[in-house]
Amino acid sequence: MLWLAGAKYGNLEDVLLISGATALGVFGGYCVLVLRVKGWNRFEPVCTLIQAGGQVGLILTTDLSTLHSVVLFGLYSGLLYSLPYLVLNQIGFARPSLFARRGTEPST
Repeated sequence: MLWLAGAKYGNLEDVLLISGATALGVFGGYCVLVLRVKGWNRFEPVCTLIQAGGQVGLILTTDLSTLHSVVLFGLYSGLLYSLPYLVLNQIGFARPSLFARRGTEPST
């Protein structure tokens, strides 16, 4: 994509990855907000466990000696942050009864 901007900008792939990681973080924050506003945070501890386990896995398997590796680590961390909440939101919209606690009506 950067080749369209010319040869001067051909080495900015890391900037695009940083932008992508930032966008994933913002999107993940939006997913968390929707989950909490709807009251679908019953399974939020599962997301936390997935994220913690994923972070440990990333730390153990990623070579963090180069800038590119660190940028990819940030991108993968953004995915680990966003995807579990996105999945829970999809489930919440499709089957809100799964998130209802006893004696309460599910939020739709």
